[in-house]
Amino acid sequence: MVKSNNGFPFYSTIRLFFDDFINFKDCKKYIEDIDSKKFKKITDLVQLYDDFDCFKKESIENGNTDCKHGDKCSTLYEPYVGECKANHDNPFCLKLIRFREEYNKHKKDVKSCKDKLQQLTPIISDLSSTILIPTAAISAMSFAFYISYKHGYVLDYQVVKRNRIKYIEK
Repeated sequence: MVKSNNGFPFYSTIRLFFDDFINFKDCKKYIEDIDSKKFKKITDLVQLYDDFDCFKKESIENGNTDCKHGDKCSTLYEPYVGECKANHDNPFCLKLIRFREEYNKHKKDVKSCKDKLQQLTPIISDLSSTILIPTAAISAMSFAFYISYKHGYVLDYQVVKRNRIKYIEK
């Protein structure tokens, strides 16, 4: 498992547990070594959810205005935003996207320290705003072109009329 970190001390215990299963030998070929970078991501994700659970508990308490675990969640989340914006189709980034949704959902229910909590940066942009703005602009332009085409002669007539009046006055 984790060769360089000795970060998984219960590996031998878990392996003894799974050795009792008959078909576990078929699953052993899917066990892979992970590098220290992937291990750090996993530990940060576990820590993120631990802090989020503590944040849920402390935000329920009425007198608590500290919400230090909510701040820890944002400090653990933010370093991975840039990496996940480039490639958000991996399992780690999908977990971060799901975490942000849960965090924002719970943040709406928090009453005591709502103003102290940071807004988590979205990893993927909201698709509705990406589609809505160009659609509205194209619709407005189409409407304006239609009006100018159908009723443009009225404007031309008024301009010609003004020019005639100016010419007569001279």
